[in-house]
Amino acid sequence: MSSQKKKSVADVAEMADTDEASAKCTLTVAECTSKPVTASNVATSSTSRPSKEELLELETRRAQAELDLLLQRQQQEKQLHDLRIKVITEAAEQERQLFTLKKELLNSNIKSAMDQGLLLFES
Repeated sequence: MSSQKKKSVADVAEMADTDEASAKCTLTVAECTSKPVTASNVATSSTSRPSKEELLELETRRAQAELDLLLQRQQQEKQLHDLRIKVITEAAEQERQLFTLKKELLNSNIKSAMDQGLLLFES
């Protein structure tokens, strides 16, 4: 009988683990049962998934928003392209005006030099 009454360290640890697990299970069950299940809870959880029609509507709105963004980006790129053309055209016009002024100045200097007889040759 003394062998039955003596418990090993492993037996005591096992019992402690069992008691601890039992207490955790009880606590978990108590936590789970503290909120009564109502029809509104069940209805809420079942209606949380959107219907096919709602999914189609969401997908349609997403596609429309994406299309709107693409159109907006296309307009912005066209505006940017137009601005680049304007800048390049204005720069080319300024270069043309500068070239014309340099040509006029050079012609004026040549004429002045010819009038003063400073040129050794005539063009």
